Amino acid sequence: MRTTIFYASKYGTTAMIAKEIADLISTHDQVQIVNIDNLKQNVIPDFYTPERFVLGVPIYAGKPILSMKKFCDAYTFKLEEKPLYLFVCGMELSSEKQQAEIEAAFSERLRNTAQEVVYLGGAFRWGKMNFVERLIIKRKTGKKGDMENIRHRAIKKFASKF
Repeated sequence: MRTTIFYASKYGTTAMIAKEIADLISTHDQVQIVNIDNLKQNVIPDFYTPERFVLGVPIYAGKPILSMKKFCDAYTFKLEEKPLYLFVCGMELSSEKQQAEIEAAFSERLRNTAQEVVYLGGAFRWGKMNFVERLIIKRKTGKKGDMENIRHRAIKKFASKF
């Protein structure tokens, strides 16, 4: 099968998780990974060749990255035509808040279309954040420095669904 993984990533965590998923399924799939932030403005991605799609969205302060939201809004009708798998990256620990972030990341229409929708954890990359972001994280968590909560078992389980 041919799989295209679309993602957006501000600090690299979602990109790393997309790559981990690709590595897990590439033994039996042809996988293309597409950073939607690198798409040229007038270029429409290939929605015809892949046999399934995976979308990865990072969440910052409870909201999805804007470029992925616009991408999903623009191409929902194309994404619905083939099996669809959705994942969200974030640092929320509460399952209720994780669900709220999933709902913020993807429209109800896409969530209902998807074969699987999961929350795969995330990371704070202290050195990549600006002063204000570090201040917010320090106030919210009481900690400073890199923090990681990537759910590698959940990533393997998610990839096995393909």
